[in-house]
Amino acid sequence: MSETPEEMFNKYYTHEDFARFKWRILHYMCDMCDKHGTFTETELFFHTRLRAYFDEKLNQEYLHGKRGTLYKLLMDHVMSCLERRNAVKKSLEYEYGGSEMVLYKKSEILENVCPEILKIGIGAQTSDLDRLLPQKQK
Repeated sequence: MSETPEEMFNKYYTHEDFARFKWRILHYMCDMCDKHGTFTETELFFHTRLRAYFDEKLNQEYLHGKRGTLYKLLMDHVMSCLERRNAVKKSLEYEYGGSEMVLYKKSEILENVCPEILKIGIGAQTSDLDRLLPQKQK
């Protein structure tokens, strides 16, 4: 019996992985300063080099047809966490190639903490993320 994309997602990715992904995305968005007002999911995925980590982590054990679903699950999870931290906002949702895609922009809160994110660099700890961008209480 083959694993579902959701089972594979939960099997291969840890809390630490997600914290690393979130930080890489935040660092990239901050590093772009005013060069970009918005960012597509695919831009964030490729320019933060999550693709290499994505492929390495899954060890090519997944079926080709699941690749797009796993990518979308990963990006939806990471970006919704960043939305709950008030770091990003959805700017536009659109369909591309049969998939729902999202265009994101930095929040004002992220703009304010960008200098510190850039100062910390890529090697941040989960505590840095929690300190600078705490999650909203539900």
